[in-house]
Amino acid sequence: MKVFVLGAALALIAGAALGQAAAPAPAGVTGVWQGEVKAGKDAMPIIIRLGAQVNGDSPAERLFAEPGKLEQTGDSYRVTFQSGGEFAGALTKEGKLSGTFSKGGFSAPLVLVKQAEPPKP
Repeated sequence: MKVFVLGAALALIAGAALGQAAAPAPAGVTGVWQGEVKAGKDAMPIIIRLGAQVNGDSPAERLFAEPGKLEQTGDSYRVTFQSGGEFAGALTKEGKLSGTFSKGGFSAPLVLVKQAEPPKP
């Protein structure tokens, strides 16, 4: 199970290399978001950047800036990657994106927290 779960998270990020361009992210969710996909005792960090371009990182797997696509329906957001993986959730009152990561038959809760913008040089 552990290998499948980590592989599914990896596929979410890795399979996105040929992702389609999408419209820019809405102002309320623009930024860098980070969370962890958990499976038992294991956790894999996931970073998703929403802005003019949508991309994601899986640092534990050494994958960075993999393209994705953002869709908004009302208050709900969906980030999809070509591999078939996706994050679907909504912005909470606390300012987090709370939802579910899914890929194939695997599904797990994922809460993404907006990160502070790095200082500009």
